[in-house]
Amino acid sequence: MKLTNPPVIQSWIAIEFDPAPDKKTWDIQIANAFFLRHQNTLPHHDIAWVRHVEIKDFSPAKLPEIIPGKIEVNHVRGRNEQGTFWVQVSADDRLVCNITRGSGSYAGYEYLRDQAILMYIDYVELFKPTKVRRVDLHYVDLIEIPVPPDKKIKLEDYFEFYIKSPGKFDNMLACDISVALSTPRVRDAVEVRFQTEPMNENSNPYRFRMDWNLTCNQVETLDRDEIVRAL
Repeated sequence: MKLTNPPVIQSWIAIEFDPAPDKKTWDIQIANAFFLRHQNTLPHHDIAWVRHVEIKDFSPAKLPEIIPGKIEVNHVRGRNEQGTFWVQVSADDRLVCNITRGSGSYAGYEYLRDQAILMYIDYVELFKPTKVRRVDLHYVDLIEIPVPPDKKIKLEDYFEFYIKSPGKFDNMLACDISVALSTPRVRDAVEVRFQTEPMNENSNPYRFRMDWNLTCNQVETLDRDEIVRAL
């Protein structure tokens, strides 16, 4: 039995920018300016904060004095009603567009790419970065294999990428391996991670997760067509 089309459960495109020379201090108002443009498609928002504290006069003899510091916005995420489309903007000049399968079918790469480019256009117009530094395309596959009566499977029957246990060991209980690969494009790299996943309580398939990440470095432009070609 060969699994030729593993189910994609989510994918995302992440774009990292070089900021504008006069970049403003990141806060909730700046992040909200982006999401106000997408109120209809991304009505729900999550905010991640970073709270700074200072600890003084620490010793075994007494409790430390904790002085509250400033609170900074790390990133803001917006999502659609179904929770299958997410967009995140971050203080570190990063835009991420994520789609998940949810309860339906996977929307596909073209949908993700088109949505990411729409968000990219607004991001560039609003935040005015000088160039794109890096672009990542990430896929997550979840593969479920029915457990046979003897509870043994050979990974080579299902995967081209796997780990084989030494002969003196009978069963592999779990695994988590990663590999980085070069591509024909010198500036690109692919990272693949293969790992076991916990089995569901209500079903008994063996479950494996595969992460595929394509990185395009040194993009060095804001040209929209070049960003698409990088993907």
